[in-house]
Amino acid sequence: MKKITWLTTIPVLVAVLSSNRAHAFTFTQVGDAGETLNTAQVISPASSQPLDAISGTLIGNADVFKIYLTGGQNFSASTVSNYTLNQLPGAIAQAENYNAANLLSPTKVDTLLDPALALFDSTGKGIYSNDNSFGSAQPTLTSAGLSPTQSGYYYLAIFNSGSLPVDASTNPIFPTNLTQDQEIGPTNPNSSFTGFTSSSTINPVQGIPNYTIFLTGAQAGAQAAAIPEPSSMLGIWAVGALGAVAFLKKEKQQHKPVKFDSNV
Repeated sequence: MKKITWLTTIPVLVAVLSSNRAHAFTFTQVGDAGETLNTAQVISPASSQPLDAISGTLIGNADVFKIYLTGGQNFSASTVSNYTLNQLPGAIAQAENYNAANLLSPTKVDTLLDPALALFDSTGKGIYSNDNSFGSAQPTLTSAGLSPTQSGYYYLAIFNSGSLPVDASTNPIFPTNLTQDQEIGPTNPNSSFTGFTSSSTINPVQGIPNYTIFLTGAQAGAQAAAIPEPSSMLGIWAVGALGAVAFLKKEKQQHKPVKFDSNV
């Protein structure tokens, strides 16, 4: 009887294994993310689940997030979307036109209008940065060229384009003479960033500076021990089940009552 009960646990085990499969997720900023390595917001839960996007609101000069990259030059980050590329410019123009005629009740756009992105390694050394991409004021760090090849923890920063990541001597980590659609590496590859300069430029139609950074090749944490896929485990348990059934049949045959011939 115990063996039959054991067989009924197979679907339960498969269901548990299925629940452990990795699912991509979007992380939403908690409070105000910091602007330095020590105050960077850590993505949680710290698992090897693919991290599809980070959403937040830029309160100060920058938001810095600690993420894990799987390497192999498959990392990318961008705030470009259908909305920011196609609809946001019209929303900005509409707000500007409205404000010109309604000075006492100006309207605002609740999207971060002109952000920049930068990626730093685990010690704060600059990897690459971008201010504008695809003919828009939205940044993109592509998966080609300067994208890191080594797996590990990195720091992703989003900041106002009027701010600059700087080292301990307030020297800019990246060149300031950026051109449209240009990704750029660090000015000094040995310098580590310690913070950001304050932005002195504020767009008059900037409302709540919300943003979403779309990601590829990123995780919340390091790769955990591999969990067998449910399909492979099902095969293993199925083999065990067949063995158990064969064992039960053999046991039944061995204990079959012996018939005696009364004519003997």
